[in-house]
Amino acid sequence: MSDNKHISKSLFYEVIEKRLIRYKEAIMGTKGVQGMEMAMSIAIHHNMESLKRFDTLNSLFGIGFWGYGINSISDGVESHTNHDVEVIRRIPGLNKHHEIYRNLLLLSFKIENDSLYVSTFSIDSCSVILNSNINRRYYLKNFENAVMRIRPNSILVDFIFKNVEKPISFQIDTYHFGGNNLSGEQLAKYYIDSLKEISSKFSLNKELANTGEQKLNEEIAKTEKRLREVVVETLCQKMEEREYEMLITGEVKTQIRNRIKDHVALHPNLQVSDFNSIDRAIQFCDIDHLKKIIIKDIYWNHFENMFKEKEKVIKYFEGFNNLRKAVMHNREVSMLVRHEGNAAIEWLNMALF
Repeated sequence: MSDNKHISKSLFYEVIEKRLIRYKEAIMGTKGVQGMEMAMSIAIHHNMESLKRFDTLNSLFGIGFWGYGINSISDGVESHTNHDVEVIRRIPGLNKHHEIYRNLLLLSFKIENDSLYVSTFSIDSCSVILNSNINRRYYLKNFENAVMRIRPNSILVDFIFKNVEKPISFQIDTYHFGGNNLSGEQLAKYYIDSLKEISSKFSLNKELANTGEQKLNEEIAKTEKRLREVVVETLCQKMEEREYEMLITGEVKTQIRNRIKDHVALHPNLQVSDFNSIDRAIQFCDIDHLKKIIIKDIYWNHFENMFKEKEKVIKYFEGFNNLRKAVMHNREVSMLVRHEGNAAIEWLNMALF
């Protein structure tokens, strides 16, 4: 990360207040409306104190990498743009205090742990009004890129995250702060380089997690495949029959039959009779069906030597099925589901292989 330092939080507040005072000057001009200047000064002071209270309550800047932008901002969901104060100064008219551009748009961001948090503010320079959206969260594992856009009168930065409709975007403050503090293109580059560097370790963690998920998928698929093979082999051997209609009874048979009919309806090149054999019909059984077949009284004696206890079949099949469904449907897997699922895979593998 760059050794150059971003401005301090206290200097940040000075800069924002200085901008609001320049808004007052740009809106008032030389007309000197009685009482208006004092009202604006009171509003600016009050709104700045409100911004500081937001920080106290929500830790807007955290304790690590943070930054801010102005005027043209987007938190990834909502986008807003107002004139820069120098543009407002050049606009003619006596009622600029009624225009929307009297509001200073501000975006702040911080990194805490594994996430980027973004807050946006609309600070009224004429009235005691400060609107905000606080700490919208984006996971660094979903960070894709950060880019700088240079326009004739502005410098903008985009933070691009996977599955986020809009970039997190903001205009860079061009005030020169002096000393070792950055502004303009240097500040934009600092933000971009720092975010890329910090997020890179989460990208590595994401790759490792993806590798782990791939191994888990393979382990689930291997266990499920072997489970189906064992059910087919055992039933055919012990009952000397291959047609599923003769081997399987009750609700499970009905559900298999209905699933085969639905499948054939979608595949006109197939016939229901193509799936008469248990080794072809077994694909229409889910894990719960396999469990019911194994523990059913008329079959249990064929499987008892392998699985030992019905209670353990029920317990471990449920754990395996919960993990399988979560992974198959790309749902977040809790530590409990993962722990019980892994234990189930281990138990099933000891029984099946």
